[in-house]
Amino acid sequence: MRRGVCCASSGVAALILAISLGQAASAQSFSFPAGGFTKSNVCANSSTPPPACQVLTNGSPSKPQVTSGGVLRLTSATANQHASAWFKTQEPLATGFTTAFQFQISKTNACRSCSFPADGLAVVIQNDPAGTGSLGYTGNGQNLAYGNNDVSTGSGAGNAIRNSLAIELDTHLNSNFSDPDGNHIAVQSCGPNNSSTMSPNSADHNYLCPNGSLAKLALQSLPAGLSITDGLTHTITVNYLPPGSCTSECNNLSVYFDSTLIVETTVDLTTQLNLTSGSSAYIGFTAATGSSVENNDIVSWSFSQWPLSPITINQPVQPTSPTNFNYTSNLSAVTDYSQSGLPPSSFQGLIMQGTVNTITDQQFSDLVSNTPFQGSTCQHQDTGNGNFACVVTTDLCTTTTNSVASGANCLSTGTNPLISVTNTYDLDPAQKPVIAPGYIMGKDTALSCGASADNTCKGLVSIFSSITGDALSSTGKTNNFNSILLPILGPVQPNTSVTTTPALNSGWINGNVTVNFNSIETVPSNNHNPPSSLPTVSSISYQATGANLPSPASGTLSGANGSVTIPVTTEGTTVITYAATDSANIVETQVTNNGNDVSSSTPTFTIKTDLSAPTVTCTPPAVTWQATDVVVPCTASDNAAGSGLVGPRLSRCKRTFRRILRQTASPSRR
Repeated sequence: MRRGVCCASSGVAALILAISLGQAASAQSFSFPAGGFTKSNVCANSSTPPPACQVLTNGSPSKPQVTSGGVLRLTSATANQHASAWFKTQEPLATGFTTAFQFQISKTNACRSCSFPADGLAVVIQNDPAGTGSLGYTGNGQNLAYGNNDVSTGSGAGNAIRNSLAIELDTHLNSNFSDPDGNHIAVQSCGPNNSSTMSPNSADHNYLCPNGSLAKLALQSLPAGLSITDGLTHTITVNYLPPGSCTSECNNLSVYFDSTLIVETTVDLTTQLNLTSGSSAYIGFTAATGSSVENNDIVSWSFSQWPLSPITINQPVQPTSPTNFNYTSNLSAVTDYSQSGLPPSSFQGLIMQGTVNTITDQQFSDLVSNTPFQGSTCQHQDTGNGNFACVVTTDLCTTTTNSVASGANCLSTGTNPLISVTNTYDLDPAQKPVIAPGYIMGKDTALSCGASADNTCKGLVSIFSSITGDALSSTGKTNNFNSILLPILGPVQPNTSVTTTPALNSGWINGNVTVNFNSIETVPSNNHNPPSSLPTVSSISYQATGANLPSPASGTLSGANGSVTIPVTTEGTTVITYAATDSANIVETQVTNNGNDVSSSTPTFTIKTDLSAPTVTCTPPAVTWQATDVVVPCTASDNAAGSGLVGPRLSRCKRTFRRILRQTASPSRR
């Protein structure tokens, strides 16, 4: 796109993440919360930036600015703007990382006749010799301030960012760059690079790199209903898994738009780019406008190397689908409001702040001490590259009227547990087979209460619903977010025994029967320090299905004991599903370990009813005198759906019948 009159052919509006490699890595994680950019931590690039400066900026003709509200504005809605912003030190990337940022792209009235915004912003990985001074081509907007305008010799600030990989959010259709539309995400890079050959990057999806490969590694238009330029705040999350022995079928770079996976591709940063010490690079943003314009804003930004240091991902809560937090390629947390019954209007401006952190086993022990979950064990999860630790997930929220993140800001459903929460992870193999799984939630400040505090301070409660799979998924239900969540093993559990009056015969009955429930608290074998006062069973819920149903067919029995009467009126099977709940809100479940796969279910009790007597059919001998004993063949059978015959009784019946025949058939005994 040329600079020119408003609404002439415009460049691409994209969001680019650039990693620039050249210095030794320092920090393993950083975070700028919403509103966290300031004129102190953002400054113009220089060889000697102020000590407080963390983000170094470049621009043509103007540099990125911090606006009111702590937002990093890469470009304003002004024609022909080009910008880059880099975290000041190189970060370790080759071993795996997660980075996430909130962005907002807004239009302006400055160009009233312009039909489309342009051009976008990007996140980039790079080891250009210019380091934090890196800036791409400044002659148009479609290169998104990282590309080279298809000039293979272009290099240096204002011409191209060499030795880089860009993930662009493109907001303008440039047909000469083979854009499918103005609403797509692409991964662009020219490599492999080495110390003597550093190829310039290009935003042209059909550009041939010096080695003959396409600069386009992946490209995907956003699906219907998702828009980069709707003026709302959205979240991009990028997961990079070191490929190791990955083949071309292994997609190890993933890009999410809010909760939706948009792009996956295969790339090895250690060969694609010339990384400092084989691992580290700069990471940052570029953005550009052409003759069509937009504000390209970064609202928040976080980064963490794997194994994860604390990392926070902010994103809008989805009212009708799950809100996914993809912390790594195999560690995620989901909050699902789709069954809450809350109107979509109540979610406007609601941002959930999902944070993952690791704590020591001692810290976990202190957390559950003096609570109903004392003696339980934290499930150790893979925090990246096979590093297992106790992982705490925290869900907090901000609203349009309250910018201080807290669990209280997250929407509640009152007393109904209609908010589903799920944690998916790889479990430490040393903790298999799984015994007595659980999922607990506590207050925002529970970790700071200390071992001596009781549950008044910590507020720990069970939200466990189920656990499934080899790469495990623990699921729970809650009505609020108060607000730390941990999958655990070995909490004290209720256990219910079931008897009947009268007793069943191998599961069968032929009359009315009373089903008796008796539940007690049990200490699992993997809990070596249970609370001195165990929780108490508060209720037993049941639900009957099948041939004969009690009245009511489902209900809740108060306390640890109770019974229901099954009136037998028809033949068939009746199944009673039951579960006790205790004062810690732990619901009784059954867990099955099948190899590495785990599944949980609610216990059941089955009653089979047979009201039909068996039948006997005999074939009598001819009506004549017999000189010897006569054997009369007989067969007995039960109805097809009946309980079957009892073998010994049938044998006695046959012997008696033969004796009677001898007595009545022999002439000498008449």
